[in-house]
Amino acid sequence: MIIEKKSQILNKDLKKNSVLCLVVTYNGGKTIKETIKSIARQSKTPDKILLIDNASSDGTINIIRSLNIQNLELIILDSNIGVAGAYNLGIDTATKQNFKWLWIFDQDTICMEDCLDHLLDPVIEGIEEIQKLAALCPTVKSKSFPEINLPSYKWNGKRFLNIIADNTEELIPVHSSITSGTLYQVKVLQKIRGFREDYFIDFVDHECHMRFNKAGYKMFWVHKASIFHELGTAKKDSNGEIMFTHKPWRYYYMGRNMTDGYIKLGGLPSMWAFWSDAMKQFKRLRKVNGNMGISFCFFIRGIFDAFIKNFGSLKSNTFMFSGKSKIQ
Repeated sequence: MIIEKKSQILNKDLKKNSVLCLVVTYNGGKTIKETIKSIARQSKTPDKILLIDNASSDGTINIIRSLNIQNLELIILDSNIGVAGAYNLGIDTATKQNFKWLWIFDQDTICMEDCLDHLLDPVIEGIEEIQKLAALCPTVKSKSFPEINLPSYKWNGKRFLNIIADNTEELIPVHSSITSGTLYQVKVLQKIRGFREDYFIDFVDHECHMRFNKAGYKMFWVHKASIFHELGTAKKDSNGEIMFTHKPWRYYYMGRNMTDGYIKLGGLPSMWAFWSDAMKQFKRLRKVNGNMGISFCFFIRGIFDAFIKNFGSLKSNTFMFSGKSKIQ
């Protein structure tokens, strides 16, 4: 592991709402410049940016170094420990450096210039459940189709449901949202022991957020705060509906982690609900993606591994797939 520090924060008595911005990368050379620049030009800038790279091999590090961003700490890992492992390393760093807030980003997210300002507004103004506040999440828009909002969720005891909010609503209670762009209280992440590392990638956000809920903590959607993000590759089907497809190997993690997660959240009824919803999605996706057969094989193997408790990275477990898809 290599640690590079552009500069240090000299004031040890960090102000009450001090923010450490965490960006996790893995071969993100095509998008990382745009992501970091959007963070650096915030009207209320984070006190420090921590970038954790999961052993990229595509020139991501050189791009980051060329940006010359102040208060940037770069940690280059020797191997890919997954997003959950990198998030937890970020939590440890935020704790040791006495930060109150951890603002987490994936490598392909862009935030509007006033995003952090709006996220901190409810904290500055004060909300009823301030002592039980775990996280504040922004409005998430599709990068490919900006008119489309990616949902935050509520849990109904069986499955996650999309929350539809009126534009006039300022602070909307939610059970979960995507991690990227979300502002977390560090002390709460510590109390629930962070993110589940053996999930590696996919469903690590919802699993963590439901533990917030179980422990009595609250999450809110701050409607005015906005980011642009993509859940895979966005395409329109023949009916003009937006669909998101992924590389085939991602469906392994979805099948495994979501099967395990839904069983823990709602038992067998939730597991069946997830499988039913997934089959409907595969039928729709087949119309826009020719790799759905390979993707479905990955998905089924993921379900199998959920039942035999085979977690961790796909490369490090026993699953060998001989199809044309390259695991990254």
